[in-house]
Amino acid sequence: MISILIRFPSVIFFFLCVVAFGVATPSYAYDEIGIEHFPNVVQGHANRGIQCSLSRNASQLFVYNDATIKGTKGLDLHFCRGFNYMPSTSCDDQYGGRRACSISYTQYPALQLKPFQKASGRDSVSCTAPQNIYSPDLKFFTGFQGCHAAFMTSEHKIKSLVLYEASVIHFFDGEHWIEDLGMHDGSRIIIHGHVKIHVKKTAQLNGSQIEYADSKAQLILVSRNGVELNYSWSSQQQSKISGYVYAKSYVSLNNGSVISGRVNTQMLTVSDQSVIEDQEIQPARCEYLPKETFSSSNTDNWSIVAYKNSIKPHVENGRFRMNSLRYDQATAAVYNYLFPSDDNYLEVEFDHYAHSGSGADGLALVLSDASVPPQTGAFGGPLGYGLKPGIQGFAGGWLGLGIDEYGNYARSGGTDIGPGFTPNNVALRGSGRQDAAGNWVVGYRYIKGNHSLGNLDGRKGQAHRYKMIIDSRDSGKVFVTVKRMVGDTNLWQTVIPRFDVMQRYGQSVIPENFRVSITASTGSLTNVHDLDNFQVCADKHQKITEGIHHFEFDYAGSGSTCQSSDITLRACLNESCSKLYPRDAYNDGSLPALSVDLLPAQGSDVANWEGGTSVRFDNEVRLKLKGERAGKVKLGIAKSSIPQSGFDEARCRINGGPLSVANCEVTFSSHVLAVKVKDIVASKQSPGDNYLSFCSQNTSQEGLSRDVNMSIEYEVAPVDRSKPVSFIYQKKRKSGELFWSQPFELNTSNTKLKDVYFDNKGSAAFKIRYAEVGKIKLKARVADIDDSSGFKSFVSFPAGLRLSAYNHAGTKGDCSDTTEQCSRGFVAAGEVFETTVVAYQYDNSVARNYQESDLLMGNHVLYPVQGVDGQLLNTTLPEGAVWKEGEIKVPQAVSEVGAFELTVQAPIARQFGSGDIGKSVYLGSQAFKIEDGRLAIGRFYPKYFLQENPEWNVANQNDIAYLGQPYDSSVHQVYPMASGESSVGNALNNYRFFHPDLQAKFGVLDDTAVDNRFLLDTDAGAWSTDRKHWLLNDGAAILERVTGTDGISRKDNPFNTSDANSSVTHFGLTVDGVDPVSFTDSDTLTDSAEFLVQPPARYGRMALDDIGGNSGITLTIPLRAEFWDGSEFVVNDDDNRSAFDGSKACKQVIWHSDGAITTLASLNGSGSVDSGEEEVTADQNTPAGKDTPREQVRLWSRMGNSKPSKKTGENEISCSTDYEDQPWLQYNWRQLGDEDPSTVVTFGIYRGNDRVIYRGETGLTGQ
Repeated sequence: MISILIRFPSVIFFFLCVVAFGVATPSYAYDEIGIEHFPNVVQGHANRGIQCSLSRNASQLFVYNDATIKGTKGLDLHFCRGFNYMPSTSCDDQYGGRRACSISYTQYPALQLKPFQKASGRDSVSCTAPQNIYSPDLKFFTGFQGCHAAFMTSEHKIKSLVLYEASVIHFFDGEHWIEDLGMHDGSRIIIHGHVKIHVKKTAQLNGSQIEYADSKAQLILVSRNGVELNYSWSSQQQSKISGYVYAKSYVSLNNGSVISGRVNTQMLTVSDQSVIEDQEIQPARCEYLPKETFSSSNTDNWSIVAYKNSIKPHVENGRFRMNSLRYDQATAAVYNYLFPSDDNYLEVEFDHYAHSGSGADGLALVLSDASVPPQTGAFGGPLGYGLKPGIQGFAGGWLGLGIDEYGNYARSGGTDIGPGFTPNNVALRGSGRQDAAGNWVVGYRYIKGNHSLGNLDGRKGQAHRYKMIIDSRDSGKVFVTVKRMVGDTNLWQTVIPRFDVMQRYGQSVIPENFRVSITASTGSLTNVHDLDNFQVCADKHQKITEGIHHFEFDYAGSGSTCQSSDITLRACLNESCSKLYPRDAYNDGSLPALSVDLLPAQGSDVANWEGGTSVRFDNEVRLKLKGERAGKVKLGIAKSSIPQSGFDEARCRINGGPLSVANCEVTFSSHVLAVKVKDIVASKQSPGDNYLSFCSQNTSQEGLSRDVNMSIEYEVAPVDRSKPVSFIYQKKRKSGELFWSQPFELNTSNTKLKDVYFDNKGSAAFKIRYAEVGKIKLKARVADIDDSSGFKSFVSFPAGLRLSAYNHAGTKGDCSDTTEQCSRGFVAAGEVFETTVVAYQYDNSVARNYQESDLLMGNHVLYPVQGVDGQLLNTTLPEGAVWKEGEIKVPQAVSEVGAFELTVQAPIARQFGSGDIGKSVYLGSQAFKIEDGRLAIGRFYPKYFLQENPEWNVANQNDIAYLGQPYDSSVHQVYPMASGESSVGNALNNYRFFHPDLQAKFGVLDDTAVDNRFLLDTDAGAWSTDRKHWLLNDGAAILERVTGTDGISRKDNPFNTSDANSSVTHFGLTVDGVDPVSFTDSDTLTDSAEFLVQPPARYGRMALDDIGGNSGITLTIPLRAEFWDGSEFVVNDDDNRSAFDGSKACKQVIWHSDGAITTLASLNGSGSVDSGEEEVTADQNTPAGKDTPREQVRLWSRMGNSKPSKKTGENEISCSTDYEDQPWLQYNWRQLGDEDPSTVVTFGIYRGNDRVIYRGETGLTGQ
């Protein structure tokens, strides 16, 4: 920045030529804010221009109450106005001392910020757990305790972001827009990369922080209003922002707040010991994991082990007792978390107590390779980390911090020579390595220590708190620091200063992931070592929730140098190995593959793995181990890509025997008669590729015949242990011909086989047949060599599975004509029936020994072809289902209708990454495919039919018809349902695709308690493939009037309305079909059901009042639509529909002054009633020029096609051709049967000369 001051009397002109700000820009140009807009630690800006003369435009600075601005370099601060009494320590000088802040009476121009980008999204997030946020547009985001959210896109728009209760969110490279930002109660925002955050309203932080994730992070916080730190005086926590803060109006720091960065605002207030510091911004602190206080006996976050007779670590008196007061103790506890080594920062803290013994030996904090199953190191001086002669060091150990009271950790524990006996020493030992046999007996080099720390023993009441810092954020480097705090001083003392352990100390390659463990030990002296308040702080970590529990090997026993030994390896998730990885692990779609490195290691001079030591597999895998020479090797796992949760060593089983670690030592012999036998299918002769192998002596070119003793052992034969193994072998007598022997039956006692021919490779071919399933061990021994015994097991598979099904009546469910809908119904959908699964052998006989518990059951729809598969009651064997003599009964139900193929499947052999390999798993073998059981079954039909509420629609009449009036529409929906289902949302899908002959038919259920007929055309209803239900929409449904032979209809009370005297009808539907049909989900069939809503109807009529008036005038006649309420006719104020038309009328002369028998009088007006009422008019229609007569006429408004009848002696009635089609509004007005409504109209009633008084004459005016 270049500044030029030109002073004139009483006027100061200040010109700023700043590259970042430049001259005033046009109104249409926006400033792209960057760090160049923060040239100083703090600066003020104007609203308009840069003049300080205008009070509203002037920038202001207030610093008081022990607040400080650091990084001013002793210069004036660019503000127009300042607090007159700023403390003498409010700013720093160029030497780092303190001074009172001074201002320059100048300011910068305000930036023209680009328009704020508002959020328009409707989604809201309430965060209480770790999650990723991908939505770029949110309405609300609220963080609560446990929230750890990462905003994953480069731009987010959020209307309101509020954080509470130590919630944490992360923003990454990009520009983010927040209209309302509030942070409370220890909440944090962590910045990764270069981030801009725009805030529309005042940003408020109360006991919260915005901080950097690492040294590469950068934040520019832009507020269109203000920024307030600790705006609430109740806050007891510091608020802090790391970054560049720009606020259009003001920035306020209160109550010890900190901005580590720079500020640009119009008004800046710094008070109450708050600080703005212009310095390198420190990375965010690592994340603390829950502190282990051991206040209860719960140690779920730990896996523990004790060496030989050592007592395992346990909680005692509120501390974690690592070892008891005994000799030769070695214990370990591994913390069940992973810590990635790449770009990570790790702090491990704990309180250590040593007491009650004779000062031996100590405790160690161990960092190990997480891929190596942990095993504790040697007792005594090595502190459970290092090695001793004949005792391995900590498996996978990479760094061990020893707290050594006695002094042997410095001189023993590694293969190098340490500095010697050094009591009260805190020291580091380096990584261990394996020898050629895979044993951890190399390395553990002494690195450095500190023995000037005073006595480490005798501290039952006073804790020494240790902290080891591991910083691997620089590629290829691992910096280690060790600190200690004694008592409650809160002062950390550096024990081992920070150094790079990868330099000059011979460390192994940095593991991908670390595990943290604590070990403790004693030797010939004793001590108690307690641990408390253990806590880890890490940038990166992962809790181990479902690691490998242990690995199991299964093999035949002694190995032969003649051939490879078959070995099965399993990855067990629990103690019993009933759960395997990954089959039984929780899988959210990101379950990683399992890879292991096997022991013995590559290059063993005794035995080596065919295909190498690295194996990738899922659940279990078959391996081959080839003996090179006579000797012993130990089976085990050197490394595992899936961490092992605890210290359990690999366990081994010999031929189905008990599991033990000791069984993992395999002896290879050069004179064992090896048995090479493949798995078979029960009752099927095996091919001739099985053989006995004997290579203890050189065999002549022509081969050699020997006598062999053979027997069998039933390993898995839960039902039938009587079947022998039929054995055929290649036989040769002296120089005779080679031929296949007759079958021999092998059983549990020895059978001597004569002249078994071994070829020039030492192999003797044989064939076997076993008429059962299971697992059988073949045992063989050369007759004249006692220690030549060999054995091998084979698995005899069933050929396949069969299915049958029966309903409760004992009828089979087989359906051979699935394309023709099956010949008969079987059971209802959802109804339970019984299936039987039978395992069979190659010759179709039952495999009585088969007792597989992991069968899978499925279904596939066969009819209708457009249908969907059903859901089964049981897809696996239910609890309580028991195999009996090779068959098992399983209750089953299908949730859909139609014909289905039911399947039952033996466990499927799968390969990680490629899925089904086309084989079955049986007794650990994957040799054959057990054919699936398949059964075409049906027909399944609906259990019952469920009516929805019908609709009775009458427009403009509140959906209440008059008796005899057709409903505009009568809508009925009936759904086919499975047993146990009650929601139409779960209606059967497939029924709509059934052939019409198979679909239910519906009729009308009459109400025998009423004699009003109900007309509903159910034949118009139909099933359709585009919906799941039967639908009827009848526009002619009628609840009829009851009319006698005299043509007079009966005045019925209202039906099915809310009227006081309304009665309820019981009309409904009936159902019929070829399959059992019912309206109820019960065993008793119900072939009819009432409508859930009955048809509402009233007896109605239309009424016209009689009227009289002067001749020649238009008379107005009231008209009403009425219904019978049980005691009288009342206006139907629900009726806005009933129509009238004066042109559709009949008329009759009652009396005429001129004696005429016809009339020109007419009704006039047309339309519909309004709330049941309206008016019409009557006119005489006298021609012009003629006198208007006096007359009395009856006028009818035609409602139907019937015409009124005249009484004897009355004049004729004339009618229009047209009429309103509303016969339900006719009524028995004159005791002549139902007829149209009429009015008697008298023209001329006020003519005083007439002798007849019209009004009131009975029968004339209707009164």
